[in-house]
Amino acid sequence: MDDEGRERNEPERQFNATGVKVRYNPNEIDGSLILSTDIKMVFSSDVQIEKGDLVLVDEVWLRVIEPNPVKPADIVLCYQSQLRT
Repeated sequence: MDDEGRERNEPERQFNATGVKVRYNPNEIDGSLILSTDIKMVFSSDVQIEKGDLVLVDEVWLRVIEPNPVKPADIVLCYQSQLRT
């Protein structure tokens, strides 16, 4: 789905991405937008991470809920993505 609620169909793509898995702080978990089972993954900016991408982490497929690019100007430094099973 795009930001306006319309479903979008794009061909699957495979790529390798480098990242670091971290847990959300308890004060960030609200039970609706961020669940206690969600994982924060910080990815390098080598590959564009998008909503709906599937990521294999510790032999479990997780979906990107929010890519959250860290972008202070026109250049993406990294992605602090929210992942969910």
